[in-house]
Amino acid sequence: VSQSRYYFYDNGGNYDTYSNLQDNKVIFTPADNTYKIRATVEAFNTTDLNDYLQLYNDDSLTPANQVGGNYFGATTAFGTYTSSFANGSLSFRFVSNGAPLPAGAAILGYRIKIEAVKCTTPTAFTGNGSVDTASLSWTGFATGYDVYYSTSNTAPTGATVPQVVNSAGTTATVTGLANSTTLIVTGK
Repeated sequence: VSQSRYYFYDNGGNYDTYSNLQDNKVIFTPADNTYKIRATVEAFNTTDLNDYLQLYNDDSLTPANQVGGNYFGATTAFGTYTSSFANGSLSFRFVSNGAPLPAGAAILGYRIKIEAVKCTTPTAFTGNGSVDTASLSWTGFATGYDVYYSTSNTAPTGATVPQVVNSAGTTATVTGLANSTTLIVTGK
């Protein structure tokens, strides 16, 4: 598996709190569009809803491509997200208002691991079912795959949320199915 790794911080860096009055925009685009940017929130804490982070599944911060809403407070924000945009880009916008940051508070800001991951298409896909479960397996070289399934023949789009995220290895189990359900499964 080919990948590059980078840590993305607020302007306070790893050991200090971010500053007030920011409106920062950063776009990560892989040099090779067979790679995709994957972002993982490792630390996140802002003072209130007026200091927030936005994530976009694109290279232009288009509102229609925003992932979730405005992330604020003490949260894991979006967890892990891998671009499905054509050129593999993810964009970020961080905004902080002019309110004073609390003195003596815990360090405020974020640390996000950014990786350029090679997306390999799974092959030799197989599935076996029982009354309410399907066991899926495939051949591939990535360290994890997102698995999408549906009862209709509709391919996932950039806005589709996978039912299994970053499945370690090359297997996944789908549970809670109705008897005789036909699944259309896609992995990436």
